[in-house]
Amino acid sequence: LPNHGPDLDFASPPILAALSAGRQVILAGAKSGNVYAFDPDRSGRILWTVGLAKGDSLGAILFGSAADDSTLYVALSNAGASALRLNPGGLVALDIGTGVRRWTAQPVPANCSWGKQACLSAQAAPIFVMNGAVFSGAADGHIRAYGTANGALLWDFDTGKTYRAVNGV
Repeated sequence: LPNHGPDLDFASPPILAALSAGRQVILAGAKSGNVYAFDPDRSGRILWTVGLAKGDSLGAILFGSAADDSTLYVALSNAGASALRLNPGGLVALDIGTGVRRWTAQPVPANCSWGKQACLSAQAAPIFVMNGAVFSGAADGHIRAYGTANGALLWDFDTGKTYRAVNGV
């Protein structure tokens, strides 16, 4: 397909988070690769913005970030980066009050059980955070858990295999 230019809209739902001072903030990641914090009490005034990736025709931030009490976790897709011989994917942790980057987990090289065709490390799926771990699915069929303290890889499960269903198929 021809490149029709960058895809810059918002595909992920925004997150309403509470700041330590009791105020609220709306956090939103865009396909452009930018993350924004808006003040809902001041007509959506932008509190901070951070560029995490360069958006491409397939988008940089897709389908859902996650937050805990102090940190926003953002998965990066950038599936189109593979055409530029760059590794798509990665996970970033940002302070919800300031947008300051706490850590970056570089993308794990794609390891597809089905082979190299359509095998990407892009992390486009919604992520979630609980009990000190951020869970992120990647286009290589793996679900990985990263530590919230430093982004260290805690767990990796390859879903790209044959499973026996309840009906025996």
